[in-house]
Amino acid sequence: ARLKEEEEALAEEVAALLARLEAKRAEQDECARKVAVCGAAIGEVRQRHAKQLQRLQTKQETLAAARDAHAQAAAGLQAAAAAHEEELRATEEQQEARRGWVGSAESAIADADAEAARHGARADAI
Repeated sequence: ARLKEEEEALAEEVAALLARLEAKRAEQDECARKVAVCGAAIGEVRQRHAKQLQRLQTKQETLAAARDAHAQAAAGLQAAAAAHEEELRATEEQQEARRGWVGSAESAIADADAEAARHGARADAI
């Protein structure tokens, strides 16, 4: 009798588990149906807006290329500006050296004029 009761309890438990399994399978089927409906709706939207999406993607690619070109141009401009600054610095150094030479030449001319004047004065005195 006791084993019979256990067998009946187990049979009831198995029946309950099978009912729950069937309910879960039905729930799974409903979810799969909803996923399919959503997938179809997404496909329709993509198809409806395919041209716009393609144009948007093309614009994004063009923008990325423009950003790259701008970055390269900016780097080139920066390099050119640095080269110009270096050239300007070298030119200023050359001008400063030439000013020194001109100053030395002017001093030498003044000394030569003074020396010539002394020689001229001596020659007049003789």
